[in-house]
Amino acid sequence: MSNMKNIPPSQHHQRVLEILDSHALLFDLDDTLVDTSRSYDAAVEQITGCTHQELQNLRSEGGFNDDWTAAAELLRRQNRPRPLDDIIRQGKELYARLAPTNETPYFTQEWLQNWQKRRRLFIFTGRTRDEYESIWGERLNPYFTEVLCLGEHGFPGKPAPDGLHYLIQKHALQGGLYIGNSVDDMRAAKAAGLQAVGITTNQSEETLRKAGADHIIHRLDQLT
Repeated sequence: MSNMKNIPPSQHHQRVLEILDSHALLFDLDDTLVDTSRSYDAAVEQITGCTHQELQNLRSEGGFNDDWTAAAELLRRQNRPRPLDDIIRQGKELYARLAPTNETPYFTQEWLQNWQKRRRLFIFTGRTRDEYESIWGERLNPYFTEVLCLGEHGFPGKPAPDGLHYLIQKHALQGGLYIGNSVDDMRAAKAAGLQAVGITTNQSEETLRKAGADHIIHRLDQLT
């Protein structure tokens, strides 16, 4: 910013706004902005009979950001393999029953309003559009410039960074933070050239740092 000392005040202000606008906050959704321990996690645990800790241990390995893929892998390791299509069908049915009354926010409306004034906000989530819109679309859409869901535009899920690259290029972002709770979130952020912020909702600080986290928070309000 030292090269801006001789810029007239009006131009200086405009330049600051441009810099702020080009550096965004990008979020994962599940277990970052909302608690899904009693929706997605509960569905996987019912399908597989695994414990909550067994599910988190699998996720710590990376590569199992999608809940139904995680369920399929847990069943395979139990020598009870099932077709992924069957798991997805059962999982979606369970999720549709559990989510409306069991998913709760980690965010507050005031918090989103404050951050929206400072940065453009985005979501890149591993859940599908129907599962996003039915539960959180009405509450979150007003605050986010764009929400990108699993499978849209043909992009693979995390840890692939394709969805983040798309948001960066489409919105001419020069940088920003990607805040997530999983190993795959950290890997996707680093591969996309973003600062990776790990939130310890269900993985340890050590696990997230090993996956590439540049910063660790324990609650969303620590982003301040």
